[in-house]
Amino acid sequence: MLGNDFHWYRDTLAKLSALGCASVSSYAPIFWRFGNRFMDLRLLNEPAHRLYQHLDEVFEAEDLWADRESLETYRSNIVWRAKGDPSHLPYPAPEKTYFPSDIFKLIPEEVFIDCGAFDGDTIRLVRSLVGSNFKAIHSIEADSISMQKLSFYLSTLPAEMANKINMLGCAVGAEHSVLRFSMSGNLNSKVEDVGIDVSCIPLDELFAEEPVTLIKMDIEGAEYDALLGAKTIIKRDHPVLAICVYHTQSDIWRIPLLIRSIDPTYSLFLRSYDGDGLQTVVYAVPKDRVLLRGASPVPNNKSAIWTSTT
Repeated sequence: MLGNDFHWYRDTLAKLSALGCASVSSYAPIFWRFGNRFMDLRLLNEPAHRLYQHLDEVFEAEDLWADRESLETYRSNIVWRAKGDPSHLPYPAPEKTYFPSDIFKLIPEEVFIDCGAFDGDTIRLVRSLVGSNFKAIHSIEADSISMQKLSFYLSTLPAEMANKINMLGCAVGAEHSVLRFSMSGNLNSKVEDVGIDVSCIPLDELFAEEPVTLIKMDIEGAEYDALLGAKTIIKRDHPVLAICVYHTQSDIWRIPLLIRSIDPTYSLFLRSYDGDGLQTVVYAVPKDRVLLRGASPVPNNKSAIWTSTT
C-alpha cells in the first residue's frame, strides 16, 4: 500500500485486527530505519527523536489554530511523526485542496501566485470554481517538462482566461540563486544533486511592483525558504496563504510559526486531503476574508498530543 495517496492505515489496521492479527505496525519504522533508501517520504525519513528535540516549537505551534478541526489535525500529525501512529489521522476534508469554501472564497480581484503550477491542475480547479472571474494568475514552475504541459493546457483555454495567466519558469526561495532541479514532468520534481540549473528568485523580487491577494505553495519541501523570500509582499499585501506542510517532518510546526512571525494577524487553519497525512495544507487567512466564524479550539491540554487526538 506504500505510495498510495488513498491508503488509510486505520482501515488496514481494522481489517487486520478483524482477521485476528494481534500485533500490527505502521510502516513508519521502515522509513526511520532505512530513510529515503527505502522510499522518498520525507515526513518520515527524519527519525522520530528529532521531533522531540523541537518540543518547544511543537507546543508553541499548538496554540496557533483558529478552530477545533485544525487543532485535532495538527495533534494527529504530530503523533504520526513522533510515535509512528497514523491511526488518529482525520479522513480527508470534503473540499478540494487550496480553496476550502468554508474558510475563504475566491474573489474577482484575486491576483493568485501558483507556486508549483505543475501542468495547470490548480488552474483547472480555479476554472471549475469561478471560471475566468479573477484578475490574474502567475503560474510558477521550475520543471521544464511540466511547463510544456502547462503551456499546452493554456493554449486550449478561452482567450478571456488565458490572457490573464502568466507563466514563470523558475524556482522560488529565500534568495536569488541557481538551483539544480530534476526535470521529471511529474508532481515530485524537486531540487536534487543532479539535474538542470534553474534560476531561483524570491517572490519579493518577482512581485515588488504588483500587489497579490493569494499565494499557494506545493513545492516539495521548499515552502519554508520560499516564504522567507516572500516576507515583504506578505507584510505589504496580507494575501491568503495556502501552503503545503507535509513534505518534511518539521514543516507542520515551523511553517505556521514562521507565518505568525511575519504577520501575527492571520487566522490559521489546517486541513488534510490525502491518505495518512499526505496533502496537508495550512491556510493563513486575513481576518476580513475568514468565513468560518465561531468555531473554538479544544481546551489547550498539551498532554493530549501524546495520548489522544480526540
